[in-house]
Amino acid sequence: LHMTSGDHSYIARVDPRTSFRMGDDVQVAFNMGNMHVFDKETEETIR
Repeated sequence: LHMTSGDHSYIARVDPRTSFRMGDDVQVAFNMGNMHVFDKETEETIR
């Protein structure tokens, strides 16, 4: 799932049975224990 919020972009792995469609507005919650964060410029791992 590719998401944007303001100037920020996110990519999330979701259950393939989800029914999101391109352009849908969705609410999400992040499990920080499973989150990986990368620097946009260097692609280095931040977290």
